Amino acid sequence: MDDGPSALEPSAGRGPAHGATPPLAVEVRGLTKSYGGTAVLRGVDFAIAPGEIFALLGPNGAGKTTAVEILEGFRRRDGGSVRVLGEDPADESLALRSRIGVVLQANGVDPYLSVAETLAMFASIYPHPRPVDEVIDLVGLGAQRDARVVRLSGGQQRRLDVAVALVGDPELLFLDEPTTGFDPSARREAWEVIKNLAALGKTVLLTTHYMDEAQYLADAVAVIAQGRIVARGTPATIGNRSRRRARVRFSVADGASPPARLAGTGGPGEYAFDTEDATADLHELTTWALEGGHPLEGLEVTRPTLEDVYLELTEAAPAGAPAPSAPVGRASTPVAEPRRRRERAGLARLARVTFTQARYVNKAFWRNPSRAFFTFAFPLMFLVIFSSLVGNFDVPVGNHVVKSATYYVASMGAYAVINACWNSLAIALAFQREEGLLKRVRGTPMPSSAFLVSRVLHSVAVGVGLVVVTAAFGRAFYGVSLPTGLTLARFLMALVVGAAAFCALGLATVSFLPNTDSAIVTTNAIVLPLLFLSGVFIPITAKSPSWIQWVARVFPVRHFVNAMQTAFLGAPFSWSDVGVIALWGAAALVVALRLFTWEPRRV
Repeated sequence: MDDGPSALEPSAGRGPAHGATPPLAVEVRGLTKSYGGTAVLRGVDFAIAPGEIFALLGPNGAGKTTAVEILEGFRRRDGGSVRVLGEDPADESLALRSRIGVVLQANGVDPYLSVAETLAMFASIYPHPRPVDEVIDLVGLGAQRDARVVRLSGGQQRRLDVAVALVGDPELLFLDEPTTGFDPSARREAWEVIKNLAALGKTVLLTTHYMDEAQYLADAVAVIAQGRIVARGTPATIGNRSRRRARVRFSVADGASPPARLAGTGGPGEYAFDTEDATADLHELTTWALEGGHPLEGLEVTRPTLEDVYLELTEAAPAGAPAPSAPVGRASTPVAEPRRRRERAGLARLARVTFTQARYVNKAFWRNPSRAFFTFAFPLMFLVIFSSLVGNFDVPVGNHVVKSATYYVASMGAYAVINACWNSLAIALAFQREEGLLKRVRGTPMPSSAFLVSRVLHSVAVGVGLVVVTAAFGRAFYGVSLPTGLTLARFLMALVVGAAAFCALGLATVSFLPNTDSAIVTTNAIVLPLLFLSGVFIPITAKSPSWIQWVARVFPVRHFVNAMQTAFLGAPFSWSDVGVIALWGAAALVVALRLFTWEPRRV
């Protein structure tokens, strides 16, 4: 059922009304998508004019989220044509991402940054951002400017979501159920913010389950059901709403009976009838009442609400046909040479964005006191505990013997780096992915490499800091010698290679983690046995079982422990240790590049 505009003709809205027709903000033709042989989208067509607020309505499972995520560039279509601001979102163009803003259902921001810091961090990603304070005022968060996100109410956090989408000064905004969970007052305030966006000339694609929201905000509405657009038009005309029979309700105070044709149903005293010509029938009814002196009470004229039409359309939508047997080929990718030139031209900006991100990640880390404390306290706690429990016995290291307390300074330094760069990085990314931060970043013009490298830089900095703290503690309480000269140079090289390699292992590990439910258990199940089998907690000697010695030689942990012992215990340096660590890091990086996902997988 198509009403009003044709399939690809936008409704009259806030777009330019004079002169030549401007290019469409969004144009969708024959869009199809299937999952596992089940057709989710079956030839979807619609268009959105510049400056228009367009509402896409549909029940859960109708395909609206899939359609919107294809427009946002988060999903690949199987067939059809999609143009967003003149570009194909399947090309994953950073230039297109700089022109759109996305408000997700998930919050997707760091809870330990303030409102202003969050917006400043995202503003640094865009080439021409709006002033941060201007955006804060626009969404009504001026009083919360310096408040941390974790202290905001649900409604305030949703406003911050809109602010994050606005700070890049986008031409097109995607608002995915922006007022879900709001109380009535907060919803009304959010509506005014969205109205303000239209006043700024922004194009808005809105998904919502609230019909009054679509009625108040939208210039144009499309209803999707069973993977198809079943109706489109303005909120007043969709589904022939404006031409449907009106219903007149009234009561007669003195008990008189109106003309039979106007009595309809009900009575005595209360009546209702349906009419195709409300003006004529109301004239007849009020004339009868005035001439006969019959007071009419509760007189009202209503037409089917948008919700009535929506329910009728979605309930009547026919089940779709089976998914097509073979998908249409994916959209073309821009030629490689221009893309390489753009990347070379943007290296300075890439570095700036990366270090800005790392700075804010580091700030959020130190504002989480429990995380920061235990990250730095665990290596020292283990050092003291193991040294106290096992006593100060002799441990053979290379061609000489050291005391166990001294041995544990080196091994706990290795543990500190592995924990920061492998365990913590994998778990943190798994949680950020679950909370929507990775998906939000994916919808911005930030290169993926800038986001991941910023997290790696932070983890390496924490790891190096932990080694410094552990070394200072060992020097003060256990008389450990600190490296100098050539030994120091070799140690620093091994430390950097090791930290980078374990970060790569952290990225590879999170690639296999479906969600946060498995993150901590799986990561510790991988790392903890290697720590025990590689001499971190219990020294490995020539008397250790041969299979343990074999495991220690194959995996990188033992080789990194050896590098730490070179610095602190005077053990001989081996380039093969550095080589094994580097090979593991390179292999892990290849796995991460191929398998890393920006959204959680459901199992």
